[in-house]
Amino acid sequence: MICVWFNRTFSNVRAVFELIRQGDSAGEFRLICTHPEPSFPGLVAAHEWALEPGGLKGLDYLE
Repeated sequence: MICVWFNRTFSNVRAVFELIRQGDSAGEFRLICTHPEPSFPGLVAAHEWALEPGGLKGLDYLE
């Protein structure tokens, strides 16, 4: 299985997830989305999601 993770930097992730799901008839992809905003639309389109802590930048965000 191929896991694809989109984080807060992708604002149009819901559309991307929908396109991947439409083309993935074999179920080869697992879509993961993380974002600090609980109402972010991409979260509902993912197979797995989590909330990111807010206010982190640079190396703190990577950690």
